[in-house]
Amino acid sequence: MPSIDSPLTNIEEEGDKLKISIDQLVPNCESLNGLEITDKQTKRKQLLKRNRFIPRCKELISSVMKLEKKVSKLKKSQEPSSTTRFDEKKRDEANRLASFKIQLEGIKSTMEADEVEEDYLKKQKELDSAAPILKKGVTTFAKGMNQQPGNDDDSSYVDSEEPESEYEEDGEDEESDDDIIVGGVPPGSSKGQQGSSEGHLGTGPTGEHVGQIESSRGDPGVEDEDDESLEDEEEEYETEEDDEEEEGEFEDEEEGETGSSDEEEEGQLPPEGENLFVVLCDFEAEEPADLAVKQGNIVTILNTREDGWWMAEDEEGNKGLVPSTYLKLKRDSDDSQSAHSQEPDQDADEATSPRGGKQLWKSVRKTVNETTTTASDVLSAMGAIPAGFRQSTTAKLLTNDQNKLGHCLKPKLSESGLSFRDLLWDPQSRQLRAVPCRIQKMLTLVMVRNMPAVGIGLETKCRHARIAIFDGKEVLSNIHTVQATWNEADLKTWRFSPRVSGILPSILDGECFIRTDRSEKNIGLLIELCVSYVRTRTGEQGELSCGWVHLPLYSEETGGPIINKLYELPVQGGTPFEQGVEVDPTISRKASTSKFRSMLTSNKQPRVHIKFAAPTKEQKLQLEMLPLTIVSVGSYLTLLTFYRKILADAVLRDRIDVRSTELIHNPLLANFSKAADLPDVMDGLRSMWNEKMRSTKKSEKRDSEQMKSLFNSAFLESAYPVLHSASIPPYKWPDIESEQLRWESISNFTAASHQKGILASLLSPGKLHTPFHTSEVSFDVLGAYTSR
Repeated sequence: MPSIDSPLTNIEEEGDKLKISIDQLVPNCESLNGLEITDKQTKRKQLLKRNRFIPRCKELISSVMKLEKKVSKLKKSQEPSSTTRFDEKKRDEANRLASFKIQLEGIKSTMEADEVEEDYLKKQKELDSAAPILKKGVTTFAKGMNQQPGNDDDSSYVDSEEPESEYEEDGEDEESDDDIIVGGVPPGSSKGQQGSSEGHLGTGPTGEHVGQIESSRGDPGVEDEDDESLEDEEEEYETEEDDEEEEGEFEDEEEGETGSSDEEEEGQLPPEGENLFVVLCDFEAEEPADLAVKQGNIVTILNTREDGWWMAEDEEGNKGLVPSTYLKLKRDSDDSQSAHSQEPDQDADEATSPRGGKQLWKSVRKTVNETTTTASDVLSAMGAIPAGFRQSTTAKLLTNDQNKLGHCLKPKLSESGLSFRDLLWDPQSRQLRAVPCRIQKMLTLVMVRNMPAVGIGLETKCRHARIAIFDGKEVLSNIHTVQATWNEADLKTWRFSPRVSGILPSILDGECFIRTDRSEKNIGLLIELCVSYVRTRTGEQGELSCGWVHLPLYSEETGGPIINKLYELPVQGGTPFEQGVEVDPTISRKASTSKFRSMLTSNKQPRVHIKFAAPTKEQKLQLEMLPLTIVSVGSYLTLLTFYRKILADAVLRDRIDVRSTELIHNPLLANFSKAADLPDVMDGLRSMWNEKMRSTKKSEKRDSEQMKSLFNSAFLESAYPVLHSASIPPYKWPDIESEQLRWESISNFTAASHQKGILASLLSPGKLHTPFHTSEVSFDVLGAYTSR
C-alpha cells in the first residue's frame, strides 16, 4: 500500500528549509550591522547593501506566515494513524515558526535605515540627480580641448565620444542584471569604467574630475581606482531604486495574500519598553509548552498571540506560554520619568524632521491595528449620534441566559451538591423560609431629561433603560428592561410608567424592586440608557447606549444602605467601564468662565431622576422569599413569590428522598422560567390572576394551600398554552407590529379561557399548538435549573 503523506511532516520539512535560509542570511546581516564608518562613500555603500536585505527578510517573513496559517488549519483527522503526539508536535512547530518570525523581524528592523541615515541618502540622491547636467558640460569642455591646435588627431576625437556610448551600454546592462544583484556587483560584469565616472562628476570639484578624464584619455587602457569606486556607487544607487520598486510590489502582493501583514507583524510584538509584566496569580503548566509562574514573578513577553496565550520568559531564562489574563504591565517610576523627559525631544524631532510615506503608512497601520472600529464609531463619524454614544453593553450581556430573570429564579445547588443554597425550608411553619438581606428597596424610574436625540439617517424604534446590580467590573444580577415613552415635540425627555386604560404592560412599568446581600465597597445600581434604531437607508438595526449611571447602594459616610429619596444623577457617556466620558462634549465646549453661564451649561447635561422607597410590610415578606440577588418589576412580586413557594414544596417537601434525582411532573415549574423572560406572557398571567382573585372569597385567600392551587390553575390556563401555541408569532422586541399581534392573541385567549374554560378555548377552531414533548411537563432537579 502506498504510504499516506503527513501534512504536519511536510510543514516541518518546509520549516527546516526556512531555518537553513535564515541561517544563511544572519551572518551577512550581522557583518553589516553596528559599524561606525566615517568615509562617506563607504558609508553609502554600506547603507545600500543593508537595504538590499530587507526584501529578502520580507519574503522569508511571508513564507513563515503562510506556514503558520497551514499549521493553524491542521487537524488530527488528516494525519495517518501512525502519527503520535500530534497536538504536542503542532504546538512545537507553531512556536518554532513564531521564533523564526521574531528573528526575521529583528533583522529587518536593524537593516532599515533610521531617520538620520534616510536623510543622508536623500541628500546623496539630490546630488546625484545633478550629475547628468555636469556630465554634459564636462563632455563639451573635453571636446573643446580636443579641437585645440596640436590636437587634431582623429583617434582623440573618437575617444572623446566613447564615454557617452559606454555609459548608455552600461545602463542597459544594469537593467538586465538588477534581478541577480544581492550583495554587490556580480562577478564577470563588463561595464564601462569611463562612462560610470562621468555619471558622478557632480559629487566633487569640477577641476579634479576634468583632470581624471584627461589622464584616462591619455592612456585608455589604465583603470583609475576612483573611477571604480564611483562606478560601484552608481550601480548600487540604481540597484537600490530597482529594489525599492520591487519592495513596493512585494508589499502590495503581501497585503493581498496575507491581509496587511504589517498589521499582523506589529500585533505580534509588544511595544518597546512595555514587555515586562507582573504575574497576578499562580499558573501551573498544563502542557509541555506552557510556563509555570508564581504570583509576583516578573516575566518578559517575547511575542503575543490573538488567542491570549503569550510567549514569556522568566528571570531564570525558562520560556513558555502564559495566559495574558494572569499578567499585568509592570511600570517603574524611573522608566516613567525618563519617558516623560524624552517625550518633548521626540515631539520636537518629529516636528522638525520630515516623515516619509513609509513612516506615515506605518503609523496609520498601527492606529488601525490598535483600535477596533464599531458601528457606533462609524455613526459618530457620520454625525448621526453624539460622541459619547456606544454600543450597548447590557444588550450584549442579555444574549447570555445567565443575565435573564428566568435563570435567576432557578434553584442553585450548594457547594456540596446535596442541598440548595437559595432555597431553605422552615420545618416549623412547613413552608419556604424567609431570608432577609442587606438591601431590599423599591425604586421608581421617573424620567430622563436633556438626552440628545439621534441624527438624520437613523429612525428610533425604542428608548429604554436597563437596570442591574453592578460592582464596577461585572454584572451580578439579572438585567431588567424598562421601556420609555416620549413626545415628538420633546425628544430629549424620556418618561416611564405612562397612564393607560386597563393593565399597565410590565415592559412600561417603571416601578421596580432590587434585592441583594452583597456588601462590596463598589456595589451599586447600574442604569444604562439605550436606543434601538434602524438605518433608513440600509435597513440595518442595532442598539446604542446613550449613557449610564452607577449609584452606590451603600453610603460612604455611614456605611449603611443609602437613604430613600429622589435622586437626580448626571449621565456618563461611553460604556460602564469608561470614566470621564461625556455624552455630548459639544455642550461643555460652549461653557464660559462666567458662573452663571456654567450653571446654565450644567443644567443642559443629561440627567436621570430615580426615587427610592422602603417596601411595605406585604412587599417585604414577598421579597424575602426571592433569591438573594434579583432585579425586576414590582408587579411581578406576587407571581414570583407563589412560584418560589410551589418550587420549595415540590423540591423540599413532597419528595420522598431528598437525594432523588427523578423528574418531577409539574408543568408550572417546567415552564415558569421561560414565561418570566417574556413580558407579554407574564402580563397575560397577571390578567388571569387578577380575574381569579376577583372571584375568590376572603376566607379562601387565607388558606395558603388553596392560593397555591389557584395560582397553578391560573398559569395552566394562560401562560402554559400561550408558550406552546403555534398560532402566536414569536417574541421580537422592539417590533411594534409583532408586539401588538402577540398581545391581541394573548389577551383574546386569556379572556376566552376565563369565560368559556380552558378546555373549550384549547379545542376552539383555529388554535394550533406545537408538538408535545415530555419536557413541557417535567421538571429536572439536576438540569439547567440547578446551574451555579
